[in-house]
Amino acid sequence: MTKTIELQPILSNQKSFYKKANVKQTNDTKTLISYSAKIATIKNDKLIYLNKNTNVYTQTTLKHLKDFLYQTLGMVDLKKRDIISMIDEL
Repeated sequence: MTKTIELQPILSNQKSFYKKANVKQTNDTKTLISYSAKIATIKNDKLIYLNKNTNVYTQTTLKHLKDFLYQTLGMVDLKKRDIISMIDEL
């Protein structure tokens, strides 16, 4: 069964991402959807997918992704270059 929840900001002072960042959850996967684009997927507590189109990593989507990775995997202090290098590793 799949459910979708709105991602809540933790790393910033924002009150909300205003329904622009959502997480689709199944039994063992969590997928970040930012502005209707699939950005990242975590399965069994392991990052298995990052969108290869680096044009989708706008400042706002990066905020969404950083919060998603922090909340699901405890990853902190990520920069855009760190995320781009992670794409190459997947």
